[in-house]
Amino acid sequence: MHFSTPGAFVRSMLRRLSGQAPELVFARLQTVGLVRSARLLAQLAREPAPNPAGMPPWLEEVLARALERLCVPDHGDLPAPAESGALEAALGFISGMPPATREEFQAMLALLEYSPYAFGPRRQRFSRLGDDDVDRLLVTLESSSLLSANAMFKALKAASMMGYWSRPGTWGGIGYSLDENPGVPEDRR
Repeated sequence: MHFSTPGAFVRSMLRRLSGQAPELVFARLQTVGLVRSARLLAQLAREPAPNPAGMPPWLEEVLARALERLCVPDHGDLPAPAESGALEAALGFISGMPPATREEFQAMLALLEYSPYAFGPRRQRFSRLGDDDVDRLLVTLESSSLLSANAMFKALKAASMMGYWSRPGTWGGIGYSLDENPGVPEDRR
């Protein structure tokens, strides 16, 4: 569907959403804005747009960079995220989301990639920032009074933690053992 003006798009959306709760209308408009913004960023960067059928490699790189900093092992018994298979596990978790949610998550990663241009600390892509700058940006997002920035951090952290802590290589470092938890079904071990 193609709209001749932004106003035509808004009128079309309002017609489709009429009769729904204002909170739901607002949330849907935010989602449309998120996905459209991410598509525009991808186009400007000459990168593949977010795609619910499969995450483009540049967005996997953004997720890997965030996961690397959010899951820094705090002692020697824990593997680095790249060694644990956390990225693959996070991608598996994301692939199990409904298609619209997968696209929204990818759109969020696209916005994260370019968020340093708005939030600092450096004016370059997220995946190219040094560790200290990535950490500063993540703290800024986490503590932001902007609900969308804070929600971005929470979604990113949830996917990262699911990916990292679901890997058996991380369990020993925190004292978890399947042998000591007989309630875990055999097929889940």
